[in-house]
Amino acid sequence: TCPAYSHSAQAGQSSCQCNAGFTGPHGDCSFCVAGKFKATSGSVECDHCVAGKYSQTVGADTNVCQECEAGKHQASEAATTCGICEAGKFKDTAGVNTVCDSCNAGKYKSTAGVNTECDVCNAGMYKSTAGVNTECDVCSAGKFQESAGARE
Repeated sequence: TCPAYSHSAQAGQSSCQCNAGFTGPHGDCSFCVAGKFKATSGSVECDHCVAGKYSQTVGADTNVCQECEAGKHQASEAATTCGICEAGKFKDTAGVNTVCDSCNAGKYKSTAGVNTECDVCNAGMYKSTAGVNTECDVCSAGKFQESAGARE
Protein backbone atom coordinates (compact mmCIF):
# COMPACT_ATOMS: atom_id res chain seq x y z
CA THR A 1 0.00 0.00 0.00
CA CYS A 2 1.00 3.59 -0.53
CA PRO A 3 1.65 6.18 2.16
CA ALA A 4 -0.84 8.95 2.94
CA TYR A 5 -1.65 11.41 0.14
CA SER A 6 -0.38 9.05 -2.56
CA HIS A 7 -1.62 6.20 -4.71
CA SER A 8 -0.37 3.54 -7.07
CA ALA A 9 -0.88 4.23 -10.78
CA GLN A 10 -2.14 0.67 -11.31
CA ALA A 11 -3.53 -1.83 -8.84
CA GLY A 12 -0.89 -4.19 -7.51
CA GLN A 13 2.04 -1.90 -8.29
CA SER A 14 4.39 -0.83 -5.53
CA SER A 15 5.35 2.43 -7.23
CA CYS A 16 3.45 5.21 -5.47
CA GLN A 17 2.89 8.75 -6.69
CA CYS A 18 1.56 11.83 -4.95
CA ASN A 19 -2.05 12.87 -5.37
CA ALA A 20 -2.92 16.22 -6.90
CA GLY A 21 -2.28 18.97 -4.34
CA PHE A 22 0.74 17.08 -2.91
CA THR A 23 4.37 16.70 -3.90
CA GLY A 24 7.36 14.58 -2.96
CA PRO A 25 9.53 11.69 -4.16
CA HIS A 26 8.42 8.03 -4.24
CA GLY A 27 5.05 8.59 -2.60
CA ASP A 28 6.54 10.46 0.39
CA CYS A 29 4.10 13.29 -0.13
CA SER A 30 3.48 16.61 1.55
CA PHE A 31 0.91 19.32 0.92
CA CYS A 32 1.59 22.00 -1.67
CA VAL A 33 2.19 25.11 0.46
CA ALA A 34 0.07 28.24 0.20
CA GLY A 35 1.01 30.18 -2.94
CA LYS A 36 1.38 26.93 -4.90
CA PHE A 37 -0.89 24.26 -6.43
CA LYS A 38 -0.67 20.98 -8.34
CA ALA A 39 -3.51 19.79 -10.54
CA THR A 40 -2.00 16.43 -11.52
CA SER A 41 -0.72 13.40 -9.63
CA GLY A 42 2.96 12.47 -9.64
CA SER A 43 6.17 13.52 -7.94
CA VAL A 44 6.61 16.80 -9.83
CA GLU A 45 6.91 20.04 -7.87
CA CYS A 46 3.88 22.17 -7.18
CA ASP A 47 3.25 25.07 -9.57
CA HIS A 48 3.71 28.66 -8.33
CA CYS A 49 1.06 31.34 -8.41
CA VAL A 50 2.43 33.83 -10.94
CA ALA A 51 3.53 37.33 -9.92
CA GLY A 52 0.45 39.52 -9.48
CA LYS A 53 -1.56 36.65 -7.98
CA TYR A 54 -1.68 34.90 -4.59
CA SER A 55 -3.23 31.97 -2.73
CA GLN A 56 -3.65 31.11 0.94
CA THR A 57 -4.88 27.57 0.23
CA VAL A 58 -2.69 24.69 1.44
CA GLY A 59 -2.89 21.48 -0.63
CA ALA A 60 -4.59 23.11 -3.62
CA ASP A 61 -5.34 20.60 -6.36
CA THR A 62 -6.47 23.26 -8.85
CA ASN A 63 -5.18 26.70 -9.76
CA VAL A 64 -6.81 28.71 -6.96
CA CYS A 65 -4.50 31.70 -7.40
CA GLN A 66 -6.40 34.99 -7.11
CA GLU A 67 -5.67 38.34 -8.68
CA CYS A 68 -4.59 41.18 -6.43
CA GLU A 69 -7.35 43.59 -5.46
CA ALA A 70 -7.27 47.26 -6.46
CA GLY A 71 -4.71 49.18 -4.40
CA LYS A 72 -2.43 46.15 -4.00
CA HIS A 73 0.34 44.36 -5.94
CA GLN A 74 2.68 41.36 -5.75
CA ALA A 75 5.98 41.22 -7.64
CA SER A 76 6.97 37.70 -6.50
CA GLU A 77 5.79 34.25 -7.50
CA ALA A 78 4.26 31.80 -5.00
CA ALA A 79 2.83 34.60 -2.86
CA THR A 80 0.31 34.16 -0.06
CA THR A 81 -0.83 37.82 -0.04
CA CYS A 82 -0.65 40.97 -2.11
CA GLY A 83 1.07 44.01 -0.65
CA ILE A 84 -0.16 47.56 -0.33
CA CYS A 85 1.04 50.35 -2.58
CA GLU A 86 3.82 52.55 -1.28
CA ALA A 87 3.35 56.28 -0.76
CA GLY A 88 3.29 58.12 -4.09
CA LYS A 89 1.78 55.14 -5.92
CA PHE A 90 -1.63 53.58 -6.62
CA LYS A 91 -3.39 50.76 -8.49
CA ASP A 92 -6.91 51.57 -9.63
CA THR A 93 -8.03 48.11 -10.74
CA ALA A 94 -7.94 44.53 -9.53
CA GLY A 95 -5.90 42.19 -11.71
CA VAL A 96 -2.50 40.59 -12.20
CA ASN A 97 -0.90 43.57 -10.46
CA THR A 98 2.87 43.16 -10.29
CA VAL A 99 3.54 46.85 -9.53
CA CYS A 100 1.63 49.91 -8.39
CA ASP A 101 1.56 52.91 -10.73
CA SER A 102 3.17 56.28 -10.04
CA CYS A 103 0.91 59.28 -9.50
CA ASN A 104 0.27 61.52 -12.52
CA ALA A 105 1.35 65.15 -12.66
CA GLY A 106 -0.95 67.29 -10.49
CA LYS A 107 -1.52 64.40 -8.05
CA TYR A 108 0.12 62.81 -4.98
CA LYS A 109 -0.37 60.13 -2.32
CA SER A 110 1.24 60.89 1.03
CA THR A 111 0.85 57.46 2.67
CA ALA A 112 1.28 53.80 1.85
CA GLY A 113 -1.93 51.78 1.85
CA VAL A 114 -4.65 50.28 -0.30
CA ASN A 115 -4.25 53.22 -2.68
CA THR A 116 -6.76 53.04 -5.51
CA GLU A 117 -6.13 56.61 -6.65
CA CYS A 118 -3.83 59.53 -6.00
CA ASP A 119 -5.10 62.73 -4.43
CA VAL A 120 -5.38 65.97 -6.40
CA CYS A 121 -2.99 68.76 -5.38
CA ASN A 122 -4.85 71.48 -3.46
CA ALA A 123 -5.28 75.03 -4.75
CA GLY A 124 -2.05 76.97 -4.21
CA MET A 125 0.01 73.84 -4.86
CA TYR A 126 1.18 71.91 -7.91
CA LYS A 127 3.14 68.84 -9.08
CA SER A 128 4.71 69.25 -12.53
CA THR A 129 5.76 65.65 -13.17
CA ALA A 130 4.42 62.14 -12.85
CA GLY A 131 6.31 59.93 -10.42
CA VAL A 132 6.43 58.73 -6.84
CA ASN A 133 4.72 61.93 -5.74
CA THR A 134 4.30 61.95 -1.95
CA GLU A 135 3.49 65.66 -1.73
CA CYS A 136 2.73 68.65 -3.92
CA ASP A 137 4.92 71.71 -4.24
CA VAL A 138 3.86 75.12 -2.95
CA CYS A 139 3.56 77.82 -5.59
CA SER A 140 6.49 80.27 -5.54
CA ALA A 141 6.17 83.71 -3.99
CA GLY A 142 4.02 85.97 -6.11
CA LYS A 143 2.31 83.07 -7.91
CA PHE A 144 -0.98 81.35 -7.12
CA GLN A 145 -2.87 78.41 -8.56
CA GLU A 146 -6.57 78.63 -7.81
CA SER A 147 -7.56 75.30 -9.35
CA ALA A 148 -6.88 71.93 -7.76
CA GLY A 149 -4.81 69.33 -9.60
CA ALA A 150 -2.39 71.83 -11.09
CA ARG A 151 0.66 70.64 -13.03
CA GLU A 152 2.44 74.03 -12.98
